[in-house]
Amino acid sequence: MAFVSQRKPMGGKYQNCREPFIRFRKSLSGACCGSINRAVPFRGKRIELEIDFDEKLLRISEHPEGFSVEPSGGQFSCSKSVVEEVGTERIWLTLHEDGWWYGNYGQSNQGE
Repeated sequence: MAFVSQRKPMGGKYQNCREPFIRFRKSLSGACCGSINRAVPFRGKRIELEIDFDEKLLRISEHPEGFSVEPSGGQFSCSKSVVEEVGTERIWLTLHEDGWWYGNYGQSNQGE
């Protein structure tokens, strides 16, 4: 077996991904969180997350009383019900004229 240096990133499929996305996960302890990549302009801010259960859409926007997004990693806490509804797959986002970022979690990932 050969050793590979870990000082430099290996450059995976989504390394430096410029397309905006959001993703959710659940830890072994049951804690749930979401994360946004750098293409979504809400790092270090507070966001509102809304879900349309019928259309399988979610949207996010800046909101002063929303979830606090960590500045460097883009992570924020969320409820278990979000992860159970939306899943853990990457959800690609698009900015609409109303200022909200929308993503469809009911389709296969169009960005892959």
